[in-house]
Amino acid sequence: MNIDPNSKVPLYLQLKDYILEKISTGEWGAGQKLPTETEFQELLGISRITVRHAIELLEFEGYVVKKRGKGTFISPPSFSYPLPKLTSFSEDIVQKNCIPGSKTTVLEVLSDAAVAAHMGLPESTPLVHLVRLRTVNHIVMGMHDSYYNLSLFDDNKIIRNISSGYLIEQMDKQSVSLYKILENDYHITIEYADESLKAIACPPPIAEQLHIPVNDPLLYLERMTYTTKHHLIEFVKMYNRADIYNYTIRLTR
Repeated sequence: MNIDPNSKVPLYLQLKDYILEKISTGEWGAGQKLPTETEFQELLGISRITVRHAIELLEFEGYVVKKRGKGTFISPPSFSYPLPKLTSFSEDIVQKNCIPGSKTTVLEVLSDAAVAAHMGLPESTPLVHLVRLRTVNHIVMGMHDSYYNLSLFDDNKIIRNISSGYLIEQMDKQSVSLYKILENDYHITIEYADESLKAIACPPPIAEQLHIPVNDPLLYLERMTYTTKHHLIEFVKMYNRADIYNYTIRLTR
């Protein structure tokens, strides 16, 4: 595409369309660095002010993100999740024709008095502790820190599957929902969940895991998930990147 100085369309809008075309065709993918202002000048024969105006507009609309000292990069895709439907992360992503992914970093059986108390359980209740990095199209989107009430499982089976690595192998398979694993392998049916949501600044340990700067905005969610018998099965803390992850809800009057 050439920039036409005789067109009625302003040059900065022509440049914006040029960049959007590159993104829409997949020639420039998420996370890819844009040419510099100087490179755009030389490539298209336009002024630096024109380039800057176009980039600022693209940044405002969420198509690109500037990283101080590094340059301007194509933003990862944004995903919207409708409330109040209860689905797993993998189910959400598959419905959007994208590729979900999971990398388990912690899987253990423990007793944690503080977590058990938060779940309304006796302090000595054994818990399955699971930490996973969640990805969309191979981009790290969030970290989920989960606890499961072990007393609701067939203890020997799940402990055996944890010890052998079989459970990790299942969870880290592409497009496999943990809720489906609970239902199919352990006969635990999820009925409903209570969830809270707030914005936080990303703390250092989470930033390291998500490969983002400290204090970048996160959507922090806490979910309490219950079975059909109203037993609390899951307590999960979700740290999701606010630049990719958002919620939508339909309100009626």
